[in-house]
Amino acid sequence: MIVLKILLIILLVILGLVVLLLVLPVSADVSFIDKKLEYSVKYAYITILDSNKGGILGWINKRKQKKKKKKTKAAETAEGTLTHESSQTSEEVSKVQEDTKSEAAETAPEEKPKEEQPAADKTSEAEDSSPDDDEKEEKKKGGSLGEKLEKLLNIWSCAKNPAAKIFRGIHLEDIYIDFIISDTDAYKCAVNYGRISGALYNLLAQMSRLFTVRFKTVDVRCGFAIEKSQWDGSLRVRLCLGTFVLSGIWFIGAYVFRVFIPDKIAKSRSKKTAAEQK
Repeated sequence: MIVLKILLIILLVILGLVVLLLVLPVSADVSFIDKKLEYSVKYAYITILDSNKGGILGWINKRKQKKKKKKTKAAETAEGTLTHESSQTSEEVSKVQEDTKSEAAETAPEEKPKEEQPAADKTSEAEDSSPDDDEKEEKKKGGSLGEKLEKLLNIWSCAKNPAAKIFRGIHLEDIYIDFIISDTDAYKCAVNYGRISGALYNLLAQMSRLFTVRFKTVDVRCGFAIEKSQWDGSLRVRLCLGTFVLSGIWFIGAYVFRVFIPDKIAKSRSKKTAAEQK
């Protein structure tokens, strides 16, 4: 009983850690301001990676570089000792190789040229296919394509709601956009401003339909008196791994009960009817 209690406690602790890992959010901050790209990836409050080569991955890379430097230094010292020793024995080795080559040349027998054997002629026989067989193959191909399309539609019907759940679980927060569209020609500047602002607002509308979006500021201006355009923006992407796991379980359950089990039942019934007809 004590062993079972200990095992149950260990299992509960493991399950609690797994649930905690799935509930904690993963976030990524990306910003491009004053032509400088900065980013950072965090799991909860722990920095995994950032643009300044910090975080856990940056610490691991620094450790690897230190180990490589130590290995190169050790290899350089070892090469120095080996070159000193090899310079002393290189002359003796070369003399021994010359003696062995001369002895081998004296004792080696003359080899006779091998007679070429005529290659065997290969013949291939082509089988003529009847038009009836071609029609049967075309029917089989058409049936297989129809079945594949039906399977794809069934898979899509099962994955549609879980995929929407995943997209909604991705949060795009604190979206900051500050664009200044400029050109020396006023007409071109106005045209570019209209195109870019229209494409940008349409893109943001589509993103709002798919993801959970929260804006901070969105400002697109037309700068006639400015020489260069300005492209500043930043956002935060946040998601939980639990939404992916739950959506995967949802998809598997829907596929099993909507597609897999009905297909198995239909196949078993068709086999029974075929056996009864025989």
